[in-house]
Amino acid sequence: MSKRETHQFWKFTEQLMEEESFRLIDVGPDRKRIWLQGDVNGQPWVVRMARVEYERLERLEEDRREAEKSFHGWKRRLALRKAKFANVYITSYPPADMEAPMESGEHEAYSFLFADDNGRGIADPPSAVSTYLKTNEWIWGELEEELDPEEHEQRASFYRRQAENKQRELEQQDMSFFSSGKPIVTYTVLALLAAIFLVLERAGSSMNINTLIELGAKYNPGIVEGEWWRLVTAMFLHIGFLHLFMNSLALFFIGGITERIYGTGRFIIIYFAAGVFASTVSFAMNEQVSAGASGAIFGCFGALLYLGLAHQRLFFRTLGMNVLVILGINLAFGFTVQAVDNGAHIGGLIGGFIASVFVHLPGHRWQFVRIGAFVMFILAFATFFVIGMYRWS
Repeated sequence: MSKRETHQFWKFTEQLMEEESFRLIDVGPDRKRIWLQGDVNGQPWVVRMARVEYERLERLEEDRREAEKSFHGWKRRLALRKAKFANVYITSYPPADMEAPMESGEHEAYSFLFADDNGRGIADPPSAVSTYLKTNEWIWGELEEELDPEEHEQRASFYRRQAENKQRELEQQDMSFFSSGKPIVTYTVLALLAAIFLVLERAGSSMNINTLIELGAKYNPGIVEGEWWRLVTAMFLHIGFLHLFMNSLALFFIGGITERIYGTGRFIIIYFAAGVFASTVSFAMNEQVSAGASGAIFGCFGALLYLGLAHQRLFFRTLGMNVLVILGINLAFGFTVQAVDNGAHIGGLIGGFIASVFVHLPGHRWQFVRIGAFVMFILAFATFFVIGMYRWS
């Protein structure tokens, strides 16, 4: 495999990252197929660089079709609805039976072939990519000079290291978003949940309705009579060990990452605001005695969804699809299992989202919308509370 083309492959990759702020999203195990994503003048792009050698056109066309399918997968995964695709092949020579330049398979995807075609007009000039992507033409320019194989290899290694270093720098920037705090409150709440569960068991049983009511479960007649503290205490009680275990597991992962993103102070507000809001929605919509931290945990989901709204690219690069899948499974479970207090779950999700808008992410300036979020939270809370008082009085 020609070292000149490998030099060209890594040079184009590094220049896209350094000069146009593209980032690696996937690197093949042999480092001969690389996917990058970036924006050029506000237009999102996915670029695939392929250092390949195909003897027959059929193999090249098959690879192109597979690449376009993969492009649509990246669009979904990264939420790039209007993205376009540039598929760049770098090869020593075109396939032997290739008689014309490559054609686009779709209106939003185009393939380019860089090769030595001996003047047959089959290969694309590198500058063609700059015209299509509207990037700086010099990025895609021909290699400046003729070098011997060893020099090509040295420069290829240099550009590869530069690209890898740039990617590590970008990944460190992403990870800095997850280091605003340590999960101190998350672990403290987990310990409290376990301790209170033991108190429940010693007082009678966590499965006993009377014990639950006595120790602070959400009990509508009690709230109507002025026991408003139940809106808070209910989020610390659990009905049975399995309930405690599942909520503790969810809190450990979802709460932990939320506290790392927002910091401890903001997390306290989000967690308790979501928990109280969830209890209030449950009070308005559900007459059954209920308890559990799930409303507050769904509030953490709401906080992560707000991260997705404020930093969409970061969200889908890191947590996005996992969060959405887990949230979808939990909501579906709530709608299909009768014993689940789905009103509290949805209430917690909404309450956590609104609370996140109010506290905002670390480093963001105060904005008028945050005042609106605070007012919205108070009005929504009051509305559901009044509905509950009216229904159960």
